[in-house]
Amino acid sequence: MPTRQSKNFIRLFGPMKMDLSSLSIFKRRSLLDLYVDGGIKHFQKKSSAQPQLWIGDGDSKKLIKNPLPQSLQLWLPRDKNLSDFEAALNIIPDGNFEVVAYGFLGGKSDHEWGGILAATQLIKLKKWKKIIFIGKSSRILILNGGKKYLEFEHKGKFSLFTFHRQEIFLEGKLDYQGKIELPALSTKGLSNVSHGKWTIKNQHPILLFL
Repeated sequence: MPTRQSKNFIRLFGPMKMDLSSLSIFKRRSLLDLYVDGGIKHFQKKSSAQPQLWIGDGDSKKLIKNPLPQSLQLWLPRDKNLSDFEAALNIIPDGNFEVVAYGFLGGKSDHEWGGILAATQLIKLKKWKKIIFIGKSSRILILNGGKKYLEFEHKGKFSLFTFHRQEIFLEGKLDYQGKIELPALSTKGLSNVSHGKWTIKNQHPILLFL
């Protein structure tokens, strides 16, 4: 049975090693798959029916057999003033998109946090719904601000951080819930515990560590 293409789902693949087969991510068709330089190692032939692009400065090109034609490659100058990941994010249009980034966690901390900071800035400018970073053993979500509650089903600890002082609302099976004043760059949102379904409403972009 063919998979259904999502009009608001975009994937990016980074260079870190991951067992993507266990995530079943290729069962859902995306609007676009972006392979960021060394992330091309995660290319799978069964995903070739959907739009794709290989983007980067080419420093991993010699190490990887090229699965995509030149028309689907976008090579950046080596002396650019931004990361390959940020350049890939800039390609994604404005709108209510869910952006999922695999293989960008667990490497050099400056690259990892550079990507998170760039994504936090761009989610607000481009009005995306959320960005999900999926690593080997962790997930980081960046949720855009809005008037609607977002629903989650998660059991265990989670933490919330913000770059903007804001009022958030948490409801559900949580140790700490209700209206919470969350200061910018504070640990006040550290180590809440969820016991099932819960919802959040936030005014500005917020980082959720699972």
